[in-house]
Amino acid sequence: MAQGSAVEGPAMPLATRIKWLRIAVPALAVAVAGAYMLLNPQRGGEVRPVEVECRAGLLIPLYAYPMPTRELVRLREEYPGLPIIVIVNPSNGPGSKLDAARYAGAVEELRAANITVVGYVYTSYTRRPLRDVERDVERYASWYELDGLFVDEVTCDDNASHLDYYRRIAEYARSQDLKLVIANPGTWAAEEYFGIFDIVVIWENPRYPPPDGLSRYRGLRDRAAVLVYGQESLDPQALRELIDNVKWIYITNDGGENPWDTLSTHLREMAREIAEASAP
Repeated sequence: MAQGSAVEGPAMPLATRIKWLRIAVPALAVAVAGAYMLLNPQRGGEVRPVEVECRAGLLIPLYAYPMPTRELVRLREEYPGLPIIVIVNPSNGPGSKLDAARYAGAVEELRAANITVVGYVYTSYTRRPLRDVERDVERYASWYELDGLFVDEVTCDDNASHLDYYRRIAEYARSQDLKLVIANPGTWAAEEYFGIFDIVVIWENPRYPPPDGLSRYRGLRDRAAVLVYGQESLDPQALRELIDNVKWIYITNDGGENPWDTLSTHLREMAREIAEASAP
């Protein structure tokens, strides 16, 4: 057959064509409606859930008060299959009992919506006394109803004393019923950290990570996280690369000294891209 040519066959009888249209048009309508719902889960104030079990989830550092809980709860309603973890940071840690009282309602609202909530502690790359970190863990366990702990300023090397320091923090957190323990080296970390923590942030940066670096963690995809800040617009291709290589993602337009004090304007676009990439 010559390139670009077409073979003409006998014309389809009119009755057959009508019968075919009766079958094809409704099927096409269903397909279009499904695609529309995936791209437009919200219409006229009505939430239309996107029923997709997502391959990736959002790890959201939310160091702000008051917390924008309604927007997060609505996102959960729109994307019930999207895993969401929110990191709370009342005062560079648990703060005071007054802070705990102020955050209690927001934490309860998020957890009631099946959003995982973890509390922030810093470690100054092992320079902070272990007992001070444990005291913060105890306060989170006593004053807040949380699912876990987010450990910041984590070393990335395989130094035995560093690993032992973090192993003790993780074990202590779990003993206090803070079961999910997340580490933030913020850069390529030794694989030993994945043996200590449930999730490891391998990139925290104002630019997207290079693919060759991500590929090192392909076997640890479900426990790796990437945080990108200072992005005025979302790069769909870069996001798809992240979805293929890590499970936990967050990209925000926020920047400056604290890029985690507002909710990302890309929130719904991220959710939609993750849902589309996860659709069968």
